[in-house]
Amino acid sequence: MRNNRVARRLVGVAAAAMISVGVAAPAGFAQYGEELPTTSMLPAPGSPAANRAALKKCIAKAQTKFGDNRVKKKAAIRKCRKKFR
Repeated sequence: MRNNRVARRLVGVAAAAMISVGVAAPAGFAQYGEELPTTSMLPAPGSPAANRAALKKCIAKAQTKFGDNRVKKKAAIRKCRKKFR
């Protein structure tokens, strides 16, 4: 029993070390002169891509909120389409 506990502890420490190295790696690249991109990859507000993304998010929210009630779900999706198209 004790050996199993020690093995799990070692695996946990190794996993934590791997995660910390993976998280610290991007910060390490920035200090050597390579700038990390500061612009986000999100579409500009009001653009067709932003409206499409907002529509998908709204429809997904309506489906999870009114999953069992078909009438309310269809009404919510209709509202989403009217709002984001």
